Amino acid sequence: MPLALSLVPIDRQFDGCQSVMFVACNVCPRMHFAWEHHERLLSPAMLLGREDSFDRYLRALQLDAERRGQRSGLFRTSRAAAACLWSTALARKFRRAGAGFDAIGVVGCESAVRTVSQVFPDKPVVQLVRVEGIANFTLRTAWPLTVEITAAAQIPRERIHGLGSSDRADAGALPGTGAAAGARADGERGQSRI
Repeated sequence: MPLALSLVPIDRQFDGCQSVMFVACNVCPRMHFAWEHHERLLSPAMLLGREDSFDRYLRALQLDAERRGQRSGLFRTSRAAAACLWSTALARKFRRAGAGFDAIGVVGCESAVRTVSQVFPDKPVVQLVRVEGIANFTLRTAWPLTVEITAAAQIPRERIHGLGSSDRADAGALPGTGAAAGARADGERGQSRI
């Protein structure tokens, strides 16, 4: 269940910092970029080092920071590493890599930001994407070693209930009752195409 995302423009979030390390989740953002740019999610060329739009975006983040006079770095993980599900070993590796940076920019959801914040509780951590909803991607495997996103649907954030919903009307309702239950049923029938 990947997330539908939108980019947050960098404005003044890193003012006063001399260095910024960027860390990216390789699951939801990478899937979203592949779908948005009509690219394959995985191909032999990518495995051999060809950049996709997500890699170009991460490189552009670093270049923009350097244009602002900030030293920048990118913490790389495997193509299958989700920033919300880091192992203790990966968190230790990130702690070593990010130790010399003033701030961290996270290309990932709120859970990814929390993961990074737990590793560096005293550093500013800035989320660089906004979660817009849940995206239902249909993946198609082609030969050789190619994964394509063939279709996508989105459930907007405001139609997602029961997952930390701030809807005051449902605050005291039992699960499966009240307005949230009706909205969930409507959301399941009324998915909109991206």
